[in-house]
Amino acid sequence: MIAHWDDLEPSIVHRIGEESHTLIGGPDGLDVLALGERSIPPITWLPRPRVVRAGVVTVTAGQLHAPPHCHSAEEETFVVLEGDGALELTPSPRALDDDAQAETHPVRAEHAVSRLRGTRIAHAFRAGPAGLTLLADGTRDPNDIAYYPRSNKIFFRGVGLIARPDHVVYETGEESTV
Repeated sequence: MIAHWDDLEPSIVHRIGEESHTLIGGPDGLDVLALGERSIPPITWLPRPRVVRAGVVTVTAGQLHAPPHCHSAEEETFVVLEGDGALELTPSPRALDDDAQAETHPVRAEHAVSRLRGTRIAHAFRAGPAGLTLLADGTRDPNDIAYYPRSNKIFFRGVGLIARPDHVVYETGEESTV
């Protein structure tokens, strides 16, 4: 899903390095969906405790933000803060559907993109000529399995293992019981 700010109203965006902010609920409370950068290391300035963590998600012109990948359990949300580029979507693994085609969708500042778990569609952002700055957030599910179609690697997050499997059809090695 790609959305523009207008599709997300009411929303408040606070950019890194700008004004400090605090949200205060009224008598009925306040429901907030707060997205923050999850890159390593993250950058956040918390003015009250006066704590800083360093790092910025920027993508150099023509480069990808990460290798194309899809998740089994992780959901990710991206907000384009600056620049422009493209969201590249690749059906994965290709062996499941030889007719599936890769797609490219232009993105620019103020676009929000949500990538749901279990879609079998790998995603990556490619920066345009001026580069791209993304705010990235994810559920960081410890049971997630990420697939990287270019290298045919699988990352089993819960056990910290990255492997390259052989793709076989369901019946390979199974004897018929008929």
